[in-house]
Amino acid sequence: MPLKLIALERKPKSLDQLELRGEQIDKGIERLVKALQFMGLPTYSSCEGHIGDDRHPYPWVTIAFFNGADPKAIDVLNEKIRKYNDRSQLPWQVIKLHSNVKIYQLLPMFEAANRVTLEMMQKNCEMLAESLFFSETMRRKLTLHRKN
Repeated sequence: MPLKLIALERKPKSLDQLELRGEQIDKGIERLVKALQFMGLPTYSSCEGHIGDDRHPYPWVTIAFFNGADPKAIDVLNEKIRKYNDRSQLPWQVIKLHSNVKIYQLLPMFEAANRVTLEMMQKNCEMLAESLFFSETMRRKLTLHRKN
């Protein structure tokens, strides 16, 4: 078997095969964090969202470009989010948190009003994660195909 086919077979076929980089990541946001990390985005912090306390009533992931990571990847993420939003009932957005520093946050465009809405958002995190993982997997296959 040619070496290039062996390399392709070792690529993860699902988010479950990916290692999660980070500590104490909430279950409701874990797969989205994995998908972003798979895309090469440096995740910094995240939360699955909470109702009834002073924390955010929606899931979110912070992406911070320190140590020379490529901030152009945020443009790729924005394009994938735009395509996802075209077919999703829950739209997502990427916002820049600081004007001087390359820190962004991926979050839904609205807050959860109650636990049922928050659980719907967390399920949508799963769908967004799968969409990002799939599109990145396809992009890598096309890149590998073009190189050969």
